[in-house]
Amino acid sequence: MRKEEHQSVDFELVGDTKFKISYNSPLFEDHLLDYPSIPEKERPGQMRRLLCAAPVGCFTGTIYFALESRGARIKSLKGTGVASTGKNNGSLTKVKKIDIRVEVDIDDEDSEILEKVKKIVEKGCLITRSISPSITVTHTIVRI
Repeated sequence: MRKEEHQSVDFELVGDTKFKISYNSPLFEDHLLDYPSIPEKERPGQMRRLLCAAPVGCFTGTIYFALESRGARIKSLKGTGVASTGKNNGSLTKVKKIDIRVEVDIDDEDSEILEKVKKIVEKGCLITRSISPSITVTHTIVRI
């Protein structure tokens, strides 16, 4: 059994109106959120994008590593997520659903590998399993 792991993220006010997200990871650069720099009508939904990025990245990465470890030659791979909001039982707005679409371009000779990988990832990835069933996650894998 794997030992329990912990990761931390910091969200910090820097200056009067800017926030910094520190991922405390060598893989991710810090993000500076400068809300006043974008029109007020475009400000809502920014954190929803962050929430959507985790399952899209995890699921798409899982597909990549499953294909790569089986010797498939990946020409291109792109995951796209759409987060939809709705009301919970208490009439508060929440992210209710994330739809993930992954487009994969591989050689014809690797199409059987892709079909095997589709079956493997039917159960999702660490993040999609972690947020479900609170957030419904759908996923589609398409060969392009």
